[in-house]
Amino acid sequence: MTRETAIRTGKAQTLNLCVFTGMPNGDGAHLFSAGDYPQLADIPENIYAMNRRHHSLRGKPCFDFKQVDGVDIVRPVSERLWMLENMVIDDLRHLVWKKLRFLRAWCEIRKIGVPEVEKPSDIESMMYAERLC
Repeated sequence: MTRETAIRTGKAQTLNLCVFTGMPNGDGAHLFSAGDYPQLADIPENIYAMNRRHHSLRGKPCFDFKQVDGVDIVRPVSERLWMLENMVIDDLRHLVWKKLRFLRAWCEIRKIGVPEVEKPSDIESMMYAERLC
């Protein structure tokens, strides 16, 4: 499967709606980054529909980045997992959890470690700034 096909398929698995807001269209956000996990880059279950503001807007806390002393730091997978397990809108939660179950099984079969879920330390700033609902 090509990267573009995987992105289209991954977004379609959540109805092409941002998993945090339910707004249509948006980016295809990788849970496991394509650069660090090339073996997962083209797996649709690793890709979630998100509007750009929640996905990867620089200078603010979001799915891809957190701010540490005013610098964008790549958010660990453990925190992204927490966000997908706990912050998605109710209407899409069952679809996201289904994708996560599949991805965990896929990783287990291929001996790719999935980190323990960890609550982001900057969760309050994301919610206060309406970065995520």
